[in-house]
Amino acid sequence: MAIIRCPECHHEISTLAPTCPFCGVNIAGNIITCPDCGKILLNGTETCPNCSCNVSNTPIIPSPVITTRADGKPLNGKLLPPTKKRSKWPLITCLLILILGCAGYFYYEHMKFENAMKADYTALEKNYDINSYISFLKKYPASQYNTEIEYRLTELRKTQEYWNSIAESDSLEIYKSFLTHNPQSAFTELCNNKIDSLEWLLYSSENTQEAYQKYLNLHSDGKYATLAKQCIENLDKLTVTPAEKDSVKNVISAYFAAINQHNLSGFDNIASEKLVNISIDLAQQLPENAYYHIITPPYISKIPSKVAGYNYVAKFQVEKHNEGNSTIYNTYTIVTSRMRIYSIRLSQTENI
Repeated sequence: MAIIRCPECHHEISTLAPTCPFCGVNIAGNIITCPDCGKILLNGTETCPNCSCNVSNTPIIPSPVITTRADGKPLNGKLLPPTKKRSKWPLITCLLILILGCAGYFYYEHMKFENAMKADYTALEKNYDINSYISFLKKYPASQYNTEIEYRLTELRKTQEYWNSIAESDSLEIYKSFLTHNPQSAFTELCNNKIDSLEWLLYSSENTQEAYQKYLNLHSDGKYATLAKQCIENLDKLTVTPAEKDSVKNVISAYFAAINQHNLSGFDNIASEKLVNISIDLAQQLPENAYYHIITPPYISKIPSKVAGYNYVAKFQVEKHNEGNSTIYNTYTIVTSRMRIYSIRLSQTENI
């Protein structure tokens, strides 16, 4: 595009202008240039008015814009075909495809997230691990399951506190009560093992065929089931000799003598490592004028042991005197074949 002066009115116009906006003369495709002086002239001029040069054969300045004259006749005698309008539908179609594609992608990702969340929620149905519930809440902070998950997490923590409060107990009733209130928990297996062991001690201490059979009826697949069957077959081998009974009685007497005398070093040779510190605490807690007194002869039986072959069980009553008050305890004691007290449990019976 170039700026020229209109050959008619001499105003500055573009060579691409169809007509002069000032005088209306056709411009685009209707102007020539004088080959001698370069003056812009209208097509059809024969002699340049500026230099008198013959311009009748001068070519028309080409223009990319070809249109009709002011009177509607085609410029240069040629009529251009009508310009076709470009359809907007391909662009609209592309935009719709793009929008639908994005929507589909986000829907796919959303459903993928929802399915993963549902799978993780379903996996918690029989999961009693507190950390798994905490991880779920962190991973899905806005989940529709969170109210239920938080409730179950609270209950799991209560169950854990309950278990921690009884984990060191030797009471069969306490563990059975725990299972009654918590039939399914992270501690079910531990609790069943505790019950298995305690009922084995209970029935094996009787050392009779009927007692071993009672254990098998309750724990046919228990830890001691095979041992119980062996005991029934070899019951005569578990008979306690008089010499063994005397040895067990002497160990028990020495144990309570060490407590009464506050002899903290007296437990080293008569108690297992597990029981030494417990016994020292028991002796230190005993008031100065208080003492224990064995009031019934120990009933002694022999039970099989996976580690040492067999142990002795002694059942008897002991009385604790303290400033005129007396408390009687049922005592259950296990003594190893090496004559060391492995465990001792005192359960109060009555006050006098």
